[in-house]
Amino acid sequence: MKRRLKIITALILILIDQVTKFLSVVYLKGRSPLVLLKNFICFNYSENTGASFGMLSGKSSFLCIFNIVVLSILAYILFAGKIKSKITEFGLLLILAGGMGNIIDRVFRGYVVDFIEPLFINFAIFNFADSLITIGSTLILISLFYELAQDSRKSEDAKKQADRY
Repeated sequence: MKRRLKIITALILILIDQVTKFLSVVYLKGRSPLVLLKNFICFNYSENTGASFGMLSGKSSFLCIFNIVVLSILAYILFAGKIKSKITEFGLLLILAGGMGNIIDRVFRGYVVDFIEPLFINFAIFNFADSLITIGSTLILISLFYELAQDSRKSEDAKKQADRY
C-alpha cells in the first residue's frame, strides 16, 4: 500500500472515530441508552479514564505517554516499507488509526468516549477506534498463523526432498 493511501485511509478512519464520538457526546451523554436491536446492541455513553476494559483507570497521563510511544513505533514500522504481508500492513494501519483516535480523546478530553454496548454478552462498552484495534490485531494474528503454516509446509517439503537423496 502506498504511503499516501495509508495516510489518507488512516485519516478517514480517525475522522469516522471522532465524528461518532462527537455524536455520542451530543446525543447520548446524560441520556438513557439507545437500544438499536433489542437484547443485542445499544448505544450507551461512557467515559473511560483507563485502558482496555477500564484497566489502569485514572492513569491518563501514563496511558497518553505509553500510547504515544507505542503508536510512534507502529507508525515507523508501517511506513518503513519492510512489511511484506498486505494483511499485516493493513492490520497495522487499523491499529494505528484506532490508537490515534483514542489518543486524541485522552489528550483533549482526559478520557476516551465509549458508546457501543453489546447486550448479548457481558462485555465492556467500546468505540469505533477500539473496533479498529481489535480487527487490526486479528488480521495480524491471521497473517502470522498463515505465514507459520506456509513456513511449516516449506520445511516439510524440504525435508522430504532431502530424504529422497
